[in-house]
Amino acid sequence: MRNGLLLGLALLLGTDRLASQAAPDPVIQSILANGYRFGYLEAGQGTPLVLVHGALTDYRFWLEQLELLRSNARVVAYSRRYHYPNPWRADDPPDGFEISAFDLVAVVRALQLERPVVVGHSWGGAVVLQAALRYPALFRAIILADPLADSLIADAALRDATGRRAREALGLALEHASPRDPAVAVQLWLDTVYGEGFWATLGEAARGRLRDNAHTLSAVGATQPAFTCADLARLRTPVLLIGGSESGVRQRATLDGLAQCLPAVTRVSIPGAGPLAPRTHAAEFADAVRRFLTDLPR
Repeated sequence: MRNGLLLGLALLLGTDRLASQAAPDPVIQSILANGYRFGYLEAGQGTPLVLVHGALTDYRFWLEQLELLRSNARVVAYSRRYHYPNPWRADDPPDGFEISAFDLVAVVRALQLERPVVVGHSWGGAVVLQAALRYPALFRAIILADPLADSLIADAALRDATGRRAREALGLALEHASPRDPAVAVQLWLDTVYGEGFWATLGEAARGRLRDNAHTLSAVGATQPAFTCADLARLRTPVLLIGGSESGVRQRATLDGLAQCLPAVTRVSIPGAGPLAPRTHAAEFADAVRRFLTDLPR
């Protein structure tokens, strides 16, 4: 199960090329939204489909999905605030779910996307859900892939235990954060949460993406939105929940809570996948998205 675990995140219209911090990417564009410039990739035509990544990663998390879904939709994958290759300074205000939800809304409006379907993975799932609750008419539908929403875990003991373990692991990692090499803290966090040596099992490309986003580690511990069943019962937007059969108990319990509270929900489990299904089981994930798009009311 370790191999499928989490890697672990003004409406002025205008686009231009954005230089990356590592290898130059000739196709990435940028958009100014909510007073900040976001890097993004776009492919395909048709139904707008916006992809929101989780913690410690960026638009590159979605590269396989862009290729797989470009024949079915106008797919946009952007990097959240401070994530590669977006601007960041050490004295910038902290990232969090609320500002990320406002950013998502701003990006959708700046790109003039009419009632897009929005996909959120893990940390990004909580961002999407918060934005949909605040602006329900803005989105045609939402897709949540193993989202982070601990308040919806029905078992109080499990909810408290998982939250405590996450806080302890993050605190330990941040104590050892080094300005010279921020990835040291990321490595310690991963090895604490998923077992000693987990970092070593990752390929160089995965470690490179983590290094590019190591400065965002503190956002992993941002205070989660306190979603309630009463909140979700008012959301009439169609919702697809995607989980992996090998995802952890925390993810499964969260999806259980969402499924019980949402009035217009479809749930899919991808056999053999963990909470990195959009990458590890990219074809199956894309198939689930396609079926959901096809079945949406016109």
